[in-house]
Amino acid sequence: MPIYELLNTHRRNIPDAIAATNGTAALTYSDLAGQVDTLAKSMVASGIAKGDRVVTLAPPSIEFWISFLATTSIGAIWSGLNPRYRQHECHMRLQELQPKLVLVLEDGIDGRDHFEEIQHILNNGANSDSTEIFSFGERNDEFSVDRYESRSEKVSKEQYRTALSAVRDADIAAIVYTSGSTGDPKGAMLSHGAMLRCAAASVEWLGDSLQKAIMSVPINHVGGLNNLSMNVFYYGGTIRFLAKFSIEDILEIGDQESVTYVGHNQTTFTMLLGLPDFTLEKMHACMALVHGGSRTSEKTLAEFTSLDSSISSVYAQTESCGYILRSQQDATLDVMANTLGKPVDGVTIRISDPTSNKELPIGEVGEMQAKFDWAFSGYYNNSEASDAAFTADGYLKTGDLCLLRSDGNVELVERMSQMYKSGGHSIFPTEIEQVICSHPDVAMAAVLGVANDLFGEVGYAFVMPIQGAALTEHEVDDFLRQQIANFKVPKTIRLLKSMPLLPNTKIDKQALKDQLNDNP
Repeated sequence: MPIYELLNTHRRNIPDAIAATNGTAALTYSDLAGQVDTLAKSMVASGIAKGDRVVTLAPPSIEFWISFLATTSIGAIWSGLNPRYRQHECHMRLQELQPKLVLVLEDGIDGRDHFEEIQHILNNGANSDSTEIFSFGERNDEFSVDRYESRSEKVSKEQYRTALSAVRDADIAAIVYTSGSTGDPKGAMLSHGAMLRCAAASVEWLGDSLQKAIMSVPINHVGGLNNLSMNVFYYGGTIRFLAKFSIEDILEIGDQESVTYVGHNQTTFTMLLGLPDFTLEKMHACMALVHGGSRTSEKTLAEFTSLDSSISSVYAQTESCGYILRSQQDATLDVMANTLGKPVDGVTIRISDPTSNKELPIGEVGEMQAKFDWAFSGYYNNSEASDAAFTADGYLKTGDLCLLRSDGNVELVERMSQMYKSGGHSIFPTEIEQVICSHPDVAMAAVLGVANDLFGEVGYAFVMPIQGAALTEHEVDDFLRQQIANFKVPKTIRLLKSMPLLPNTKIDKQALKDQLNDNP
């Protein structure tokens, strides 16, 4: 069924339940549905139709959620932008998506004027002729969302009903950007049916823990859109939006507002334990504590096992639309810390030879492949990569090297690509290398992920300047911070006079790893 039908069901069955809050404002499911209808009608009045793209740049917020639900209600396709992205990153997304509408909510965090930045991008080649842009902020001019929503009055009930009824289960609801082994960004297309079936599978095992959760994850991340927002929405719970990530605020809100569903990783666990006023009592309402995105140590998890809640490791990727593995609620500390768990109901997995796709015996390392009915629908404008994502018999190729243990749990051994996880973020070295090499004084660059106690892994960049250039590490760092989000910037930058090469002239990254081992 389309996502809007679920919203309508909640409007009928739990109209007065709180659907979303940001701490000062709260919307019931009846209120939420009403605001979604107004924005969706305005889109219809503006000529936005099934299959058109709508982009939202915003922090985690009620506005983001309304924009997503309104866009998908009429069959248009939603995609999110992280306010931490720099202009060239936003330009790439807008250039590919060619949206009919961009909605902007200023986050007020770094003093940037995101509305003007996006407007500048649109006026310089990114679909400027047909894209409209409006602001959720406090504007009194022609670009305010209030002004845009006045168009809703032009749409009759029959016109709106016709737009709603045209949406199908298989229609694409969202494009969420990820990256493959090459590091080139790809837009994973997630259908209405996939997002709902994935959420239903999560509700099956998470149950009443989904009563309330804090959403502080970037809106363009599958973790924020699906694992948090869609799961809580499917259950009929409350999404507590937090625009700026703060571990102190997350702890205090969890205590004061009785948050029942909590997601962490090694980085945020470490941050929690480092707070001077941290006590487990402040997590008194937590019913389910899930952790993923990077391996969490047994020592760290042991600090939380006395909570009166279930603790599960989870596995998800954008292409899986959400969780497909999780450790059982009665799992041992070893299983919780060192495995991805077992497949959730509806998922079949196998460990296969990546080349032949032949299933391997228990204990042998191969690619984890999974089959289920809520996988993504392919990559936007990339049929070749879409075809390569699945085996001939319909298994999703996760790109992760794993082994199946004798107890039925899956252990992650290594990622097939060079991607690494830093503080829960997926980092793709090729993307960063390309940006470094765009500096006029850089000849070659290579980025590796290295172990870090706080973030799990961080970037380490090797940079070879062009001959005669007086380049410094600080200049490279400053250049990167102007081009990409801060969490992607390598923590260490080392200049090299020459780069080790393989016989085929590619950079020898193993030699660079050896250099790190010899001279960290």
